[in-house]
Amino acid sequence: MNNYLLQGNVIKLMPLNYPRHEDIEIGSWDIINSSTLILQNGMRSGINYETFMMNVEGALKTNRTSILKHRLSAYVDNIMFANENKSSRKDFLAFSSSDKILVDILRSDDDFIDFIIFMGLKFSTENGIRTVSVRTVPEFDGGYTEFLDVQHLSTELRKLRRFILNNHTDNKLFCSIIAAVFFMHIHPLHDGNGRVSRVLFNLILGRDINNYIPMTELCHVARSGYVLSLREVFLFSEWGSIIIFYCKCISIIHENIDE
Repeated sequence: MNNYLLQGNVIKLMPLNYPRHEDIEIGSWDIINSSTLILQNGMRSGINYETFMMNVEGALKTNRTSILKHRLSAYVDNIMFANENKSSRKDFLAFSSSDKILVDILRSDDDFIDFIIFMGLKFSTENGIRTVSVRTVPEFDGGYTEFLDVQHLSTELRKLRRFILNNHTDNKLFCSIIAAVFFMHIHPLHDGNGRVSRVLFNLILGRDINNYIPMTELCHVARSGYVLSLREVFLFSEWGSIIIFYCKCISIIHENIDE
């Protein structure tokens, strides 16, 4: 099945196949493994959310976030719509408001969907699983990308839960990146999909309120790097760029941590 349908200048996304381990290039596995070590060193050092935020703010001030650019960023930086979400604070507060751990939300499909709705409501009081089509902001030529049709949402959310359930113990970072990207591809909520995807990313990694990994600032300042990398997955099932993006974010966030 093709990943998308092209209707004029409109891209209509279709369901994706989950990647197998052998679908991920060796170079991507190398960076996943090195980033896993960074995460483990950070946990052992006792570094906390506030220190992570200081590292992010320092990177923003000194433009060290330039490493997050995509190879095509220069062509779209001046025309790409900027996301209004600039701070991880709301994500962190939403994450902190729940006493659920990963095993709780994976018990059943209903538990998983209930958690998504619960988190979505933290960002909008009228949020919920969408019942209408949603799309990206139109580009300069009027074209846009339409996310999965609502008829696919229930099936795709069940598949996402099963993927996390079957993979989170083998390689947490691999599982968390794939799950966050698929959540964005499914786009199940009316609002807050990016924020909830980052909460889910942290939950799969086994983080808590003391060591929550803030990603929103980096996704905002490196908007083109993030979006172009997502589109490579959505359209062509090419995972390398988005894996590198997440792992470089981890490197920035953990800067200056003694090994």
